[in-house]
Amino acid sequence: MSYFRHPLIFFLPFYIIGLLLGGTWPEERNYFLLLSLLSLIVVKKVQHFSFLRYLLGISIIAGGALYQSYFFIPPKNPSHIVNYIDKRVNLKGKIISVTPFSDKAALILTNLQLLQGKQEGKIKGKIAITVYHPSKSYHKGNIIKVRGKVKTIRSFGNPGIYDYARLWHGKSVWARMWLQDKNILILDYEKPGLWPYLLETIREKIRRFLAKHLSQPAQGVYQTLLLGEKASLLPFIKDDFIFTGTSHLLAISGLHLGMVMVLSFTLFWYLLSRSEYLLLKFELKKIAVLLSFIPTFFYASLAHFSPATARSFVMILLFWWLYFSRRLKDTWVFLATAAWLLLLLHPPMIYQISFQLSFLALASILYFTPRLPGGTYWLSLKSGSFKQKCIRYLLLSLYVSIGAWLGTLPIILHYFAGVSFIAPVVNLLAIPWMGFVILPLGLLSIFTLFFSPSLSAFFLHLGEEALNPLLCFLHKIATIPGIFTWCITPNWVEVLAIYIFLFAVFYPQKGKKYMFVAIFCFFLLDISSQFYKHSQKNLTVSFLDVGGGTSVLLRFPHGKTMLIGGGGSRFSNYDPGRFVVAKTLWAQKLWRLDYLVLPTPHYSYLNGLTFITQHFHPQFLWTNGVRVNDAHYWHLFYLCQKRGISIKTPKTQEIDGVKVKVLYPKKTKALSIKNSLIIKCHYKEVSFLFPFYTQVKTLEKLTSFLKTDVLLSPNYGSKAVNSPHFIQKIKARYVVFAGRIPTREVVKNYVNSGSKVFFTGKDGMINFVT
Repeated sequence: MSYFRHPLIFFLPFYIIGLLLGGTWPEERNYFLLLSLLSLIVVKKVQHFSFLRYLLGISIIAGGALYQSYFFIPPKNPSHIVNYIDKRVNLKGKIISVTPFSDKAALILTNLQLLQGKQEGKIKGKIAITVYHPSKSYHKGNIIKVRGKVKTIRSFGNPGIYDYARLWHGKSVWARMWLQDKNILILDYEKPGLWPYLLETIREKIRRFLAKHLSQPAQGVYQTLLLGEKASLLPFIKDDFIFTGTSHLLAISGLHLGMVMVLSFTLFWYLLSRSEYLLLKFELKKIAVLLSFIPTFFYASLAHFSPATARSFVMILLFWWLYFSRRLKDTWVFLATAAWLLLLLHPPMIYQISFQLSFLALASILYFTPRLPGGTYWLSLKSGSFKQKCIRYLLLSLYVSIGAWLGTLPIILHYFAGVSFIAPVVNLLAIPWMGFVILPLGLLSIFTLFFSPSLSAFFLHLGEEALNPLLCFLHKIATIPGIFTWCITPNWVEVLAIYIFLFAVFYPQKGKKYMFVAIFCFFLLDISSQFYKHSQKNLTVSFLDVGGGTSVLLRFPHGKTMLIGGGGSRFSNYDPGRFVVAKTLWAQKLWRLDYLVLPTPHYSYLNGLTFITQHFHPQFLWTNGVRVNDAHYWHLFYLCQKRGISIKTPKTQEIDGVKVKVLYPKKTKALSIKNSLIIKCHYKEVSFLFPFYTQVKTLEKLTSFLKTDVLLSPNYGSKAVNSPHFIQKIKARYVVFAGRIPTREVVKNYVNSGSKVFFTGKDGMINFVT
């Protein structure tokens, strides 16, 4: 493995470490600058080569951290949009990006102007706007006026949740709004440049053509493959790709651009080679490659040049440049060169999951394929019978799929908490069918659309006939029990241990010490988790950050668990149970729950509980007894009946030494959705009160029982319920506001009464340990 001594490979980890440090602690850039200068000064005085390399590595770490920090330092300009955080403003701006979804549209505005009396003027920066259930059509170049509260961009502050805010900051977007159509007025349309205008015109024509000639689910899949737009992709189709480990086929990346390149090269080579004069006069291979870049660039542009698409295009450019300059001598060096180029162009790319997975997949293919049984033999076999060639192709295809699966598995587990065991085999069939049949027919359709719509429709219908069997196959595989499983999320230490273990297994010559380290790491991690699980003698109450809803996790002293509410929104189809609550539970090594509590069938508690019920096997569901005509509600009850989960209105009881007192309802079920369960937990000398969503008159009847140490503010901090009288009666030491931020008056009243306040919307997940 002497190629790892190549400077591009040797110094790449140092640069990556620097980028991660700079993204984590951008405010320390002065120290990074000082370290960089000191290391360069020392480098000049060191003569020994091995010391010199590591000193240069330290210098690269400092330089990378300094470079990265400039992307993540919050703007200091007094006229920047960040200075209007938590203020309600009127803004005018130009749309530069539109991303449609099934239930919303995501816009990015620039050229901002403040329209607010004496404060009118230009504002620096960009703002992201989410429009729920848009009835208007928004396009790039639209000049719009919006009214709403400016909010900071932040991720859910729970363990196990990917930090999307960092991606936005890397794009220089530091503020956002959530709006409805009524708060947006389209003022004008500023025609973009010729190329963007041409692209959008072509995209719109393709969208209409697909909608006219295809039915679902083929329309959604082809719109994803050809335009990189997933708005029309049906949710169950997306899940089928996820559960079978083939979701990468829906992201326009190397496979798709490579196929356009191959088809274009074949066409241009065939046309050019018809001329004997051109064959003798020019290097037609180079000319064919150069011409092939035109349709490849056009396709990448149609797909909005997403990060994955842009990365793949740059790698294709780099590959052909190295190939024709005769510098493509080692694939590891090529991979390192591509990583250097991309990370120098845009350092925040290191945080993109697709970037990490694509490079890990390629590196894993290079590392694992020769080390699988017979891998070296089949790689070196260049000739043989037709049967041997077929075996070689099938076996190497399987080995490549296994290698990519093994290398990306730890990262996939960390980010997505799920694994498809059938992925290597399914990809063996799905990749060639998608790459050599379905995608080429779609590409031929869009390239013939502009001179022969009938021929284009013919290719599109052929593509649909080829696509439907693949979708049926994937759906049947996805529904087989056990082929996909959700699992506990490994932290970064565990991810590292898994990689050391894999390295040791597939590099046995020098892998014994790595195997020992891996086994030792797993042993320590297992011992620590078991020790924590069985020695836990405290009541732990965690208020999860689930956006606008409420979710509270109680871990009782002897291991029993209770989840109250799962979050949810009335505007969005986003499932906080699947994407927030479940990931938080898995990150905390929980895969079962004993009690599930629906305080009241309000969307902010209800919508996230369906996924939790399906995958965390609760024994009991507590409700306030109120029934509502809501799809989420009846689906939840159907799942409970199907899985034998006991549904009841709870009574006061003791769980693992914790007294769980049900203050409301006492004997009968609640009368309306506005009368939630009111629960109070006592353990030792500490009490927790959860009024959830209730009415003033209900609380007034229970005044003598409400004094507590920790309070979940009722009704999301509503001024009517959180009255000065109520606050004085409660006298809570700590008050937690879940979901949206309450009015300043309510917060001030709690603070003046001696309470310390916390906000899940600002502070993230809040833990109390007795």
